[in-house]
Amino acid sequence: IVFNATHNSMKSQQVRCKSSTDEGKCVIKAEAKAQADLRAQLKALQAAQGDSEEPELVLVCTEREEAEYIPRLAQELGYVPGGIAMLSHPTSQRFIDELGPLAEGVMGPVQWHSSVKYRDGPDFFKTPQDFLDRYAEINNGAVADYRAATAFVQACVMGEALAAAGSLEPSSVRVALHMIQLKTFYGYVRFNDAGINQGKPLVTLQVLDGKHRVIAPADAAEVDVQWPSRQWVEKHEKNPPSKDHLPWQELLVAASCILGGLLLAAFALGVRSLLLKFRQAREDAAKLKQANITRILCALEGVTACRFSMCVIKLSNFLKHGEFIRHEVARNKGDLVWLDTIDEISEFKSQFYIAFISHQWLGHNTPDPGNVHYTATCKAALELCQDRNISEDKLFLWIDYLSIPQRNDFLKNLAVSSLGFYASVARFFIAVTPNVVHHDTNNACNVATYQARGWCRFEQMTRMVVGGVAGMYLYDSKLVPFEDITDWQRTAINVFEGEFTLEKDKALLVDVIIGTWAVITLNQDKAHNGDIYHFASMRKTTIFPKEWFGDLIGILEDVLPKLDGNPLQQSSNLLVRSDSSNASKQFITVARRTSHQTDTQGSEGRAVLSNDTQRSSTLIDL
Repeated sequence: IVFNATHNSMKSQQVRCKSSTDEGKCVIKAEAKAQADLRAQLKALQAAQGDSEEPELVLVCTEREEAEYIPRLAQELGYVPGGIAMLSHPTSQRFIDELGPLAEGVMGPVQWHSSVKYRDGPDFFKTPQDFLDRYAEINNGAVADYRAATAFVQACVMGEALAAAGSLEPSSVRVALHMIQLKTFYGYVRFNDAGINQGKPLVTLQVLDGKHRVIAPADAAEVDVQWPSRQWVEKHEKNPPSKDHLPWQELLVAASCILGGLLLAAFALGVRSLLLKFRQAREDAAKLKQANITRILCALEGVTACRFSMCVIKLSNFLKHGEFIRHEVARNKGDLVWLDTIDEISEFKSQFYIAFISHQWLGHNTPDPGNVHYTATCKAALELCQDRNISEDKLFLWIDYLSIPQRNDFLKNLAVSSLGFYASVARFFIAVTPNVVHHDTNNACNVATYQARGWCRFEQMTRMVVGGVAGMYLYDSKLVPFEDITDWQRTAINVFEGEFTLEKDKALLVDVIIGTWAVITLNQDKAHNGDIYHFASMRKTTIFPKEWFGDLIGILEDVLPKLDGNPLQQSSNLLVRSDSSNASKQFITVARRTSHQTDTQGSEGRAVLSNDTQRSSTLIDL
C-alpha cells in the first residue's frame, strides 16, 4: 500500500500566499487540509482490517511533518498495521526524539549507518567504528551520519582512481573508476557501465528499543527484522470487574482462553517470521543466481576482449637488441607495432605471423639477468623461420617484458587481463625453457619448473582452446612440437594447481577460465577440445576449486544448453542486449574472415589459422 501524502499541494498553496499579507494563516490551513487527508486515508486502511484487502505493510511516501504526524494519528485511531515503513525521516535521530515510544518498529532506508557490519576496508578505516571515532575526535564529539560517511568514501574512491590512472586526464580517470573494486567501511564499491555503484545496496533501519538498528541487507544487518512491528496502541479495559464478582469456573475459563490465545499468537508470529525469512532467502538466492548468470555471460565475452593494444616486435629488430628491453624503451625506440583492435590484428595476420613467447622469469625484478632466455628466444625464432620458411621480417614476437607496460601499473593491469586473448590469437606459441639457475633464489629453472607455474599454464590453456597444440612448441635446446609431448595438455589445464608467487593472482583468472571452459564445452566435438573436455570433466574439483569458483561452473553448464541455435552466437547476442560491448560480434566476424584465408602468400604464406581444420582454431566455428 503506497500512502500518498499531500505535501505537494501544501507547497503550491504556500507559493500562492507569498503575495498575501496573511501568509501564516494560509500555511496553517494547508497543513490542516493535509492532516485531514491523512486521517481519511488511514481510516480507509483501518476499515480494511479483517478482510482480504487488509495491508500487511503501510509504505509512506511523505515529508518530515507528515512522517511525525502519522504514528500519532494511528495511535489516536487505534489502527495497528503489521508494520510501517517510511521513505524519509524515520532514520533520523529527531524522529525518535520527537515520537518516543510511537517510533518503535518503524522502518526506513538510508545510504549508511554506523552499526553496519562491513569490514576489512582499505588502509584509511577498517570498520565503521574507526571512522566514527576519528570523526568525533576532529569534530568536537559530533556523531557522523551517512552524509559524512558518503562524502569521505567519495573522496577516497576518487583518490584510488587518480592513483590507478596516474593522470588527471578525464577519460583515464573514468576508466580507472570503472575498474575499481573496493571494500570499505561504507560498503563495497563497484561501478556499472552507467556509473552507478552496484556493489552496495541501501541499508534498512528499524527503530527498536529507542535505537536505530540495521535489519538489511543480510551482510550488514546487526539484528533480524521485528515483524509484526511493536503495537502502538495500548488497550486498557475500562472498569474491569472485580475478582469477587467472577465465579471460579469463569475465571478458569478466562485464564485458559487468554493462555491459549497467547500460545496461538506466539505460534502465528513464529510461523510468520519463518515464512518471511524463507521468502527473503529465496529472493536472495534468485538474485545471486541472476548476478552469477550475468557474470558468466560477461566472462564469455571476456575471452574475446582486447583491453590493451597487442604490442609486437619484428624479429629482425629484436635480434639487434642483445637483451630483453623494457616496454617503454622499445616504445620510445619505435620498435613496437601496436594492434589496437581485433580488425587490426586480423588484417596484420593476413600479411605477417605472430609468435607468443612464454617463459619463466629468472629474477625477481628483471626477466632475464644473464640474457639466457633472450639468446634462447632468438634461436627458437630463427629455427621456426627456417622450419616454416618464414623471413625474419615476416615474423613478429609478443614477449611479456617488451609487450606489457612496466612503469604504469594501471596500463600493466589492463594488458595482464588480456594475456589469454594475446595467446589465443597468436599463430605460434613458443615456451622457452632452457636449463638455467634463477638469479635470486639459485633454484633450477627448466621445463619442469616452467610447467609448474600457474601463469604459464594459463597462457598455454587459452592458446590450446583456440587452436589445439598445432603451432605450439617447447624450446630448451631445439624446437619440440607440443604434439610430440605426452599428456602436456592435461598438465596445462590444471591452472589452479600451479604455483603462484601471489595467491591472490588466482582471482584474476577466474572469469577468464569460466569463459574458456564455455568455449571448450561448446566445441567439445573438436578433437583438441574433446580431449580437454573429457579430462577436465573428471577432475572439476581440482581444475575449478570451490573456494575460487563457487557454483559458477554448475550455473554455466545449466545456462549453455538453454541457448538456442549457435550457443556462443546467442550468448554474444545476449551480451550485446545487456549493454555490453560488441567485442564478441566483432570477434566472430574476424574469425570467419581469417578462417577463409588460404595459401596465397607464396612460400612464406600459410593460412593464418592451421590448414588442418579438424585440429585448428575454434575461431573458425565461432
